[in-house]
Amino acid sequence: MNYIVFDLEWNQSINQNNKNKTETLQFEIIEVGAVKLDKDFNEISRFSSLVKPVLHRKIHPIIKEITKISDEDLRSERDFKTVISEFFQWCGEDYILCTYGNQDLMELQNNLEYHGIDSMELGVRWSYPMRYIDVQRIFGLAQDENNEQRSLESAVAHLNLVQDREFHRALDDAVYTGKILAKLQRDIISENYSLDYYRIPENKQEEKEIKISGHNEFISMGYEDKEQLLGQSYIYVTRCVICDRKCRKKIKWFADNSKYICISACPEHGIMEGTLHVKHNRIRNIYYAIRKVSLINNEELENIIVKKENIKERRRQKRQREKNKKLL
Repeated sequence: MNYIVFDLEWNQSINQNNKNKTETLQFEIIEVGAVKLDKDFNEISRFSSLVKPVLHRKIHPIIKEITKISDEDLRSERDFKTVISEFFQWCGEDYILCTYGNQDLMELQNNLEYHGIDSMELGVRWSYPMRYIDVQRIFGLAQDENNEQRSLESAVAHLNLVQDREFHRALDDAVYTGKILAKLQRDIISENYSLDYYRIPENKQEEKEIKISGHNEFISMGYEDKEQLLGQSYIYVTRCVICDRKCRKKIKWFADNSKYICISACPEHGIMEGTLHVKHNRIRNIYYAIRKVSLINNEELENIIVKKENIKERRRQKRQREKNKKLL
């Protein structure tokens, strides 16, 4: 199996008030760059191509400043379908996609959908949800920085890699990402694949819980609005990551910024943390949930208990301030 480490550059509308454009396709790909690594993470091939945009045809000033790509650079380039077809032919058959962060894979699929290109049409047979390697995430795990998302430049500097290329161009960033991947321990890579949830289940029959990287992940079907989604009791069920037994809640679900957290217990295998994220697919305009369940230790449990109490106290103080305002 080969590793396809790819990076994208994209453009966006200069007129942010143009809702039709930004809601249809917020980021339009203008460059694809990639390196192909063999099973031992040795580089064996490279791919690089600019893409002529059809929607956001004028380069946003910030994009031009960051990438140094101009309108003139793209005028005579090939269209997205031609470039992406060539890219997947170059990928071959036996590979796993690797990115720095999770946005490139999502935007690739956004662009495929906008242009009406089915992956099967390109000879690509992805299984869903798709496994891929998020090099940024794994680098953070290797450095014991679970909650920190280092920029590519920061990771390159941290590993003392030779900086002989520019940043913020697709091929250059793909080369750097490939070098970071090659520096990581093989076991931490194989044990920490990520799942891409761009394509969500069409109905409940397609929903499934997947064991990956030592925890369970579940994705729901789509719902028309967030309230309808959150009213589905089955999305709150947590099962043991080892025996699949339905677990009893020790701490009920509570909101923590953009996610929900709970604590459950399996009588045989211990304490587990459940997290629930509500996502919005802007192209289909539907809401879906991603639930993750993982085993935790006593220290992690205590941290969650403290977090819940802090949230509870902040809410109490907020209610008190609002009450005091009404009395004035």
